[in-house]
Amino acid sequence: MSTYFLLFLLFIISLLESIFIPFPLTLLVLVGIAVVYEKIPFTLAFFGGVILDLLSGRILGLDSLIFLAVTFIISLYRKKIVAHTFSYLVPFSTILVLVYNYIFFQRVTLFQTIGSVSVGVILFWGIFSLHQRFQRGSKLTY
Repeated sequence: MSTYFLLFLLFIISLLESIFIPFPLTLLVLVGIAVVYEKIPFTLAFFGGVILDLLSGRILGLDSLIFLAVTFIISLYRKKIVAHTFSYLVPFSTILVLVYNYIFFQRVTLFQTIGSVSVGVILFWGIFSLHQRFQRGSKLTY
């Protein structure tokens, strides 16, 4: 997938997160992108954090710092995470959601954690299917 398309996706997700949905969708989408793509995530993590900070009115760069740290951790354990995708992604995203909610909202609720992880699993599935569809399409053109 194109970097511009992924950046546009992050903009839409950040807009949804800052206006309508109280879940850390941008973080979960970045986790999915970081697992699927090797080279793109650091740039997207930075710009995704800046976009989310601008849209939600937070301190500029705070989300970028957290997103860069998360993508760095994923890049360290990338081969293990890709080998056992959902068995590692669900506990990892649960811990991320708990820490993220505690940092930004100073509260951790069961509903928000379960809802975030459920939405995260759906987003992971969507990112993986889009990646496979685009990768299959690019192999046919050679």
